[in-house]
Amino acid sequence: GLSDSTQKEIEGLDGIAKVSRLLLAHFAARLSGLQESSVGYLRSQFLKHSGKFEFDEQRVVVHLESMPLYIVLRMAGFSGWHDRLPWLKRELIIEVNQ
Repeated sequence: GLSDSTQKEIEGLDGIAKVSRLLLAHFAARLSGLQESSVGYLRSQFLKHSGKFEFDEQRVVVHLESMPLYIVLRMAGFSGWHDRLPWLKRELIIEVNQ
């Protein structure tokens, strides 16, 4: 779960800021040893990297370029992660190029 301090921080937010912080907090909760990391640190290590999207009739594939803490993503099960996007009626696949 989320730490008390993270929950309090999220409670003080509204709208899209609250949703984006909540998503980032749940993402960090799955990363061993990084649950209490700052937003800036998580952004620099995992989110501010180049990549590309591929769309077709059945799926959306996100290809992310190499990142410093790739092994943490892999250990958390995010490398090769996939799920269904019901509003697009497509599968979402996230791949990290190493």
